[in-house]
Amino acid sequence: MIEQFESVLEFDSNMWDRLAYGADIALSHGWVKTSEATGDAETVYLTTEAGGRITAILPGTIATIDSPWLLTRTDSVLAQCAKEGDDDAKRISESLPPSATGGLLPGLVMGGRHAGRTGVIREASLSPSDLECLVSTAEDLARERELKSLAFLYVDARDTMLIDCLDERGYERWGSGSDSDLSLPGAGFETYLSQFPSRRRSKIRNDRKMVANSGLRVRVADLTDGTLRRAAELENMLFGKYGIENWSAERSFRGLEGARDNLNEPFMVIAETPSGEMIGFSLVAEFHDEWYAVRAGFDYDKQAGVPIYYEVVYYRLIELAGERGIKKIHYGMGSVEAKALRGCISTEQYGFLKVVE
Repeated sequence: MIEQFESVLEFDSNMWDRLAYGADIALSHGWVKTSEATGDAETVYLTTEAGGRITAILPGTIATIDSPWLLTRTDSVLAQCAKEGDDDAKRISESLPPSATGGLLPGLVMGGRHAGRTGVIREASLSPSDLECLVSTAEDLARERELKSLAFLYVDARDTMLIDCLDERGYERWGSGSDSDLSLPGAGFETYLSQFPSRRRSKIRNDRKMVANSGLRVRVADLTDGTLRRAAELENMLFGKYGIENWSAERSFRGLEGARDNLNEPFMVIAETPSGEMIGFSLVAEFHDEWYAVRAGFDYDKQAGVPIYYEVVYYRLIELAGERGIKKIHYGMGSVEAKALRGCISTEQYGFLKVVE
């Protein structure tokens, strides 16, 4: 039986997160709650049941031309992938109407409004037929609401059941990027370093020495409103660097505030000048004994050539993980080469699109 809900708040958070074991943190109850509260969009959640319990949840968000989250909006993700050279994304784009939205919006974005590891929150025993019923119901919903498209934007290559389902139902598929994880070989930074050849070890040590000699202080900071306000400004600078111009520091603050209030034991590693001005940060949260680097930002004009990105996002975080017994850190989408040079393994992500007739 398929049921439909309008808000994540209608679900018990413990039940949700037990069901989401093994999924990305962006499919956790706390993250979806924050996403729903800050997305300024209509949401829907489709569920299956067996024996009186929910066995799967498929979250969806309606994207419009006014939705500012370009990294999780069907038209902008497809266009960016085509621009970056994905042949399938180019082919799909060329087949669409020549309009500002490619004839795709308003559209239903399924599997979570986040970049990387789009999916269905489900029991491991969920059958392919139950999964197909969820996807079919989502397609019916898109038609009923007269939406132009339905998409799963970042399906992990390891999620073969969802991939097979979408392929069999005639979705167009393209490569939407790579998602990176770092498995730590043991406790301690030197153990982490030992996996690299000598030249790479020397480069990492030199990077850390530059930070140590720069006068910058790298530390774990309390998540006060003031800290989050400055972090929001830095995140907006990062978005601006990568061409995301329809965002705002206030929207970033709302997301960071939601992460602080709704995620499990989040903390922030920051780099600050001798005068105490924060010029870089990474925000980290734990989900099922693994860490996720979920937000970051930097003042690029004030780095003065010092590699604070690597210190804040990787090296200090790896030290802390060793101290706390964390064996895996998830780094998400983008910067695949930089992540690989620091030991990350990347997994291909696929976008799936169905134009609604």
